[in-house]
Amino acid sequence: MNNKNRRFPTKAMLIVRAAVGGYLLYLSYGLYKDRAISTMSTAAMAAIIVIFVICGAGLLVHTGYLFMKGMYEGGPADVSVDDKTSDVEDGPGRDADPEADTGKQDFTPTLDDKILSTEGAEDAEFHEVEE
Repeated sequence: MNNKNRRFPTKAMLIVRAAVGGYLLYLSYGLYKDRAISTMSTAAMAAIIVIFVICGAGLLVHTGYLFMKGMYEGGPADVSVDDKTSDVEDGPGRDADPEADTGKQDFTPTLDDKILSTEGAEDAEFHEVEE
């Protein structure tokens, strides 16, 4: 995957993920602590506790990894920040358009070109519909 097309979560979303992970761990602790007074079977209770612990710990570890590596919007690993400031850093005498240096142009048809295209229309057969 191209890193320039990658979207990173915001810092606020990382905080929400960490809170959800912590809450899942809190719920699993509460279920474990109250397991004696529960009417649920022991196997079902154990399965739910294990699932909550795995998901909560996984969320916390993954969120910590993303935060420490700077993989959030505006963080050190976000290369889209470099794209926004590249026009300012080019300075006078430099071309801000990288395609202008190589002579390449983008000939990708736009949506309007595709809709208005009559390519293949001369071979089409039209039939009247009776009402």
